[in-house]
Amino acid sequence: MSELVNYRYLWDGSAPEWVIAHVERKELFPFNIQTGQGMAILDGEPDLMDNILRCMREAGRPLLNYKEWSVQRSTASDVLQSIEDLSRQVRKIRTRNTRELGSEALSITAPLTTIRTQLEAPHDEATLRQAARTVWSVQQTLLEFRRAHRL
Repeated sequence: MSELVNYRYLWDGSAPEWVIAHVERKELFPFNIQTGQGMAILDGEPDLMDNILRCMREAGRPLLNYKEWSVQRSTASDVLQSIEDLSRQVRKIRTRNTRELGSEALSITAPLTTIRTQLEAPHDEATLRQAARTVWSVQQTLLEFRRAHRL
């Protein structure tokens, strides 16, 4: 608990830009809304992050839906770059693993072709937000796939 005092700025009001971010009500972490950076504890006491989050909740620090925050801040070029990054990941999976794994990874990213076409043409704000949400979901699904297959 001695290390906890080093993080009190996260809940004591001296750094109001820190909130508790979550992804679909799990994976809670301290998040700075000004810099867009989350915090991870790599060293220290095993329960340090749990204690930090407990103190932040007790102090009334707001909860932030990270997915929606990210979607609202996305530009078309951000989303297109994410599509390119995901496509690159799938190419690596397809060339370094079995045909079955490659096909499964490719099917996860299948919606990205349509989204790329939509964003490369004139589009409205609603189309951009929906594209960002879909790309987010594809990223999460591909991440889970990679974890499950240790890729």
